[in-house]
Amino acid sequence: MIWLMRMWIGTLSMVSMAVLLSSCTMTQGITQLEAHELLLYGDQPTERITWIYGNLKEGSVETDLKIGTQIYKLRNQISDPFGLSGTLSLNNKATLRGPVSSVSETFNLSSLPFSSDLVVGTKAAVDGIYYTDGFDWYRLARAVKGDLRGKVSPTKISDLHGVGKLTDAEADLLSSQLKKQAPVAIGLMPENQILDAPQYIEPSPQKYLQTAFYVQKGVPTDLNIFVPDLTPPNSGKYTSVGTGGNASYSSNEASVILSKAFGSFSNAWRKANGNQVPIPSTPSINFSRFNTVTFFLGQKPTGGYGVEVRSTRVENNRLIVEVATSKPREGLINTQALTSPWFSIQVEGNYQSVDVVEGDSTLASAKAQ
Repeated sequence: MIWLMRMWIGTLSMVSMAVLLSSCTMTQGITQLEAHELLLYGDQPTERITWIYGNLKEGSVETDLKIGTQIYKLRNQISDPFGLSGTLSLNNKATLRGPVSSVSETFNLSSLPFSSDLVVGTKAAVDGIYYTDGFDWYRLARAVKGDLRGKVSPTKISDLHGVGKLTDAEADLLSSQLKKQAPVAIGLMPENQILDAPQYIEPSPQKYLQTAFYVQKGVPTDLNIFVPDLTPPNSGKYTSVGTGGNASYSSNEASVILSKAFGSFSNAWRKANGNQVPIPSTPSINFSRFNTVTFFLGQKPTGGYGVEVRSTRVENNRLIVEVATSKPREGLINTQALTSPWFSIQVEGNYQSVDVVEGDSTLASAKAQ
């Protein structure tokens, strides 16, 4: 009985040692391990392309890497267009290829007759739209929201460097491959819209980078010639949305809110009209074409204070709103109650920040919400 028990313990020890050695082989044969993925959705062929970067330890000609449930042999890279510098081959292939999930259309592109302009329609937010005619690459739009449609003027770019998390070599490879299939348009998908999560990799890589595009091949003609601009110019043109003297804003300091979406503007509107019963409904604003600026002068001890817009201008995507303020005039009877002047305007364009100024003084500044 004791003899059987010793054999059983010995067998367990050998199994444990084998597992330990296997684990050591998988975790010690490579340094500076990184995984980079390119995910292509939309028009066929859709694909998930994974590059493995790293260095085999000195004296090693191969090592094991577990991806999902499969174990791959990593060796020096083979001669292949996809065999980028710094990468390793997997089972004698330059990359790991696999399918991607099916996604709905995120954008579409069409051309206008007798025009170099193109028409972009977005179904979901994209972080940039690019187009190749087979010879050059063009940027059609930077980050844009979903549910938009408008014309764009292509801007020629030298390459796709800096797009997503692609390395320059990965970007150049993607560029050359897609040029062969031109005309092609690609939309950079925001990270939170990538349906395919990173794969399980053992040992765990130091970095796991994913870049995903929705791909459209071919550009049909749009016969509707009356198409507005996709993103309006930052003209600074404005119209009044509302004004008043009794906001629920109670700070003595001036404040401004630059809104790029309904939620932000709705909060600002309720703050401006919070002392009214009932609070008037929030005005409808087309935020694909306009931002809103809501300014609070600050709580004042009496009536007679006010503020009005004199002009607007744009400096490097920063909106400058020039105002004139007023104070109680001597000899006039004013309301002996707390007041809080405010105004709200809608401004054509899309801005990153706003300054409200009077002469050489800045009354309030804010970044867009």
